Amino acid sequence: EAAFKYIAAAGHDDVRMVSFRQLVDWLDAQDPAVLERLRSLEVGQKPSQGWKDFLAAPAPAPGKAVAGAPSA
Repeated sequence: EAAFKYIAAAGHDDVRMVSFRQLVDWLDAQDPAVLERLRSLEVGQKPSQGWKDFLAAPAPAPGKAVAGAPSA
């Protein structure tokens, strides 16, 4: 288990290995606008403007594209 954590996070300071329960607790604590913005990204996609600006911007209106996110 320790080897897996080391390999998976190696070279990625912003990667955290957490349990499913920890992830769910974190999601439950988030502002709904933050979750809406996160849903606009594809799996593994990083926002083009960086995380800080991406999360600080207001949530998009339903059906509106987000800069740096693929259109549906």
